[in-house]
Amino acid sequence: MCNQLQKPKIAPHEIELPGSNWTLWRSVCVRGAGFPANLLLSLEMSNCHIFAEEVLRLREEIAQARLIAIQNLDVEYKNLDKTERRPLAKALKKLRQHQLPDLDHPAVNQFRKVWLQMIAAQTTLSESLASGFLQNCHQLQILFSDSQFQEALLWQNREFADHIQTFLKQQCTTLNQSLWYKIRGLFNYLQRYCTKNDSIGFFGPIGWGTVTSQETAIKFTPGSDLLADRRVYLESWAINTLAQTLNVNNNLRPWLAPALVPNVYLAGNQLHLPAIAALIRDGKLPASVQSVIHLSQEQVELLQLCDGKQTAVTIAHQVMQNSTLHFSDEAAVYAQLQKLCQLGALRWTLEVPISQYPEKLLREKLNQIGDNTLRKSALTALSELETAKDQVIQAAGNTQRLSQALADLEATFTKLTNQAATRAAGKTYAGRTIIYEDCRRDIQLTLGTDLLAELGNPLDLLLTSTRWYTYQIAEGYQALFKQIYDELKQNCGNTEVDFYSFSLKALPLLRDENSSPIASARANLQKFWNEILAVSPDQKQVDYQAADLKSTVENTFTAPHAGWQLARYRSPDVMIAGSSVNAINQGEYQLVLGELHLFNTLSRAVFVSSHPNPTELMAARAQDITTPTIAPLPSPNWNTQRLALELVPPQDIRFAYEAGHPGIPDTKTVTLGELVVVETSEGLQIQTRDQRICFPIVEFFGYTLSNLCMSFPAILPPASHTPRVTIDRLVVVRESWRLPLADLAFAHTLDRTEQYLAIRQMVKDYELPRFVFARVPSEVKPYYIDFNSPVYCELLAKIARQAVTANPEYYLCLTEMLPSFDQLWLTDAAGQRYTSELRLVALDPKSPPFHICVM
Repeated sequence: MCNQLQKPKIAPHEIELPGSNWTLWRSVCVRGAGFPANLLLSLEMSNCHIFAEEVLRLREEIAQARLIAIQNLDVEYKNLDKTERRPLAKALKKLRQHQLPDLDHPAVNQFRKVWLQMIAAQTTLSESLASGFLQNCHQLQILFSDSQFQEALLWQNREFADHIQTFLKQQCTTLNQSLWYKIRGLFNYLQRYCTKNDSIGFFGPIGWGTVTSQETAIKFTPGSDLLADRRVYLESWAINTLAQTLNVNNNLRPWLAPALVPNVYLAGNQLHLPAIAALIRDGKLPASVQSVIHLSQEQVELLQLCDGKQTAVTIAHQVMQNSTLHFSDEAAVYAQLQKLCQLGALRWTLEVPISQYPEKLLREKLNQIGDNTLRKSALTALSELETAKDQVIQAAGNTQRLSQALADLEATFTKLTNQAATRAAGKTYAGRTIIYEDCRRDIQLTLGTDLLAELGNPLDLLLTSTRWYTYQIAEGYQALFKQIYDELKQNCGNTEVDFYSFSLKALPLLRDENSSPIASARANLQKFWNEILAVSPDQKQVDYQAADLKSTVENTFTAPHAGWQLARYRSPDVMIAGSSVNAINQGEYQLVLGELHLFNTLSRAVFVSSHPNPTELMAARAQDITTPTIAPLPSPNWNTQRLALELVPPQDIRFAYEAGHPGIPDTKTVTLGELVVVETSEGLQIQTRDQRICFPIVEFFGYTLSNLCMSFPAILPPASHTPRVTIDRLVVVRESWRLPLADLAFAHTLDRTEQYLAIRQMVKDYELPRFVFARVPSEVKPYYIDFNSPVYCELLAKIARQAVTANPEYYLCLTEMLPSFDQLWLTDAAGQRYTSELRLVALDPKSPPFHICVM
């Protein structure tokens, strides 16, 4: 049937956002650090920054004394006879070269006095730094001897965790490169564990709360333990690596289920292969690829039975019972299946789709093996891996057992697959190891109406501009898609353009965060907000009232609806800067907007699996958008199942572009090969060749666009200094600085004393706060920096040095830490404070009026 999208009503899972027509999910995700924030302050070297300030002061005094000395000697030099000028000339030359003359003269003596004071102060600083680094070394040894820190390291980087065991026992008496490597590494992990609101393991547990209209205040109770639940998962890529190893045994093939490759299309006895796509991609047609291949009756019958569910032996028995087909035995069927594989029409291999528990799916497939010996051998291999995983689960909380269990798991995996147990070293969100743990924080949290009332009006202004932003991006991509369609239509001489060919042209644009539609929308967004807020780099803070901005924002960012259906979702991260829940309930707090995601990030598997009742989230998603949307099936080689789309309601259509999913009905799946792009009176449509399903082109790419535009850009353009911008009680822009790395002295020296002094000079010159987050383009995540801590300053210098080496035009971006250490309300049962943010889900009531047909 054909569905016209309707404006949603308030559902039980929603609550109105005050001052707007947006709604919020009642379920709120609490993302927080897994270790107390104050652990960072315990490593402060309290005197070093004071000594550095003294050195910098004396350097300024030296500069002044030097100029005075030069001026005085210049005057005297001109009044002396030529025969008497020589001592002054030598002294002037040294002064101009920033050297200390040996002339006995009042001005030079004053310069010498300050010079010697500076040398003494600099010596004191260097000695203080050296002793402080060693002191930090001892403190780190104590801190990371704690079992929880060691367990966290084991999960993140077992090799590094094992590497520091000798460090934890050694005497820290002399600083060397090896020691520095360990100190920097541990400080880096420490700042991540104590200040990053990540969602991974017990060092980034996910908590849940509820928004209610029945209460006005916040109610919060921490559990007796940090964690309410912890679960361990094997990565899908690891299970598929094992499957590929088992694939080597061709004797398994009769019990594997062949499936039509998604990029082909079978019509009658004609097999359509993406020849035009190959031509676009390679510039020539491969010899073995034709645009259409005429198949025999036997081949057609086989392909129609290859649904990814039936095994080859089952298919063979079916076709052999058909007397009109000429298959003498199973071997003849398998030979024909292999031929179809060689044509590129079939996938006949052992693999499992992305899943939270991929080993269960593999076991189901292996249980289909009819040969007892083969089945037992394959299952034994899988059982070995599962047993090793169980040992990891049982070792939770015991670092020695966990270290051994992880080592055994990796060894088992390597033995079974002959492959390394890690991949994509250094990459973020890449599922680098074969196993991971996700945990739920043990808290009870209810957010009342008082907080929502303060949040509603200012957040509504931002949400209004996000609607305009997605609408502009959709318009831009519509135009690009039209250009691609027109070009391909002309090339192939047909108004129906096969989607595979189209996608080869379109996908590079859909993977480029700086594509013309996004770049244009971002530039105009920042231009308009800059005009509205009229901030100056000279300002420290700018305060506005939402009521004063509302009319201007609505007139500036006018858009009839979101750019596509999934773009109706927003996931703002909101931090509460308040010293305690009691203080917040008394009105002593400030709200801080973190990242604003143009996507329902709580639909990811990592969040859904941690929710106390995942079916509630699925029901919410199903009620929010009742019209089908397109949900791509991830490749078996997807980075990690943690980020896979989990909230896919029954009405949605799955798009198989690389591999299908045997558990999803064919009626709910479209494949790459069966799609074409056509032009209608309503614009470009992507539809199946039999027209049972059709989507407006932007709607079809909705999930891809939401992923591409997930992070809403900063609303103000980059500037050397951006003041803090507050609307009502919500900080919408934190104070920040953007400095060319090439101009920063500490990025160009290896001398640690000079690095620290240069950083302290930067702090003074730009009036930087003590605590900031630093970011460079070459790093995905920001770094916490304490400018009073020489170790963190040394870490900053290293990051800056690496970045400027990679690209001399890179900038260092610094952002104030807000909330700060005394504004952290999230506590554990012992009263220790943790950084945190509330991840909300907002829904735009303005639904795109696109016409979608599902027959």
